[in-house]
Amino acid sequence: RQVRDTDLDRFDYVLAMDRDNLRHLEALVRRRGTDAPPRARVGLLLELLPAIRRNEVPDPYATGADGFELVLDLVESACEALLEQVEEVRQK
Repeated sequence: RQVRDTDLDRFDYVLAMDRDNLRHLEALVRRRGTDAPPRARVGLLLELLPAIRRNEVPDPYATGADGFELVLDLVESACEALLEQVEEVRQK
């Protein structure tokens, strides 16, 4: 489903796969009609993996079977990093 403005206060993270989707999320934040920042951290999923020097998850349909493997590896790695970040926050 598409992200709703209520998601910004319901979730801790709303992460985009690419810059185009991030722009849509940022516009949603601006349209909220409130000065209070959203609860959710809005950003790019791959920002959780700064060492890979890639900001966007590529479109796997453009690169064939190898592209799907790459996307799977990137998303799994980023989700592992997200889980570590969440666990660190919970331990504090």
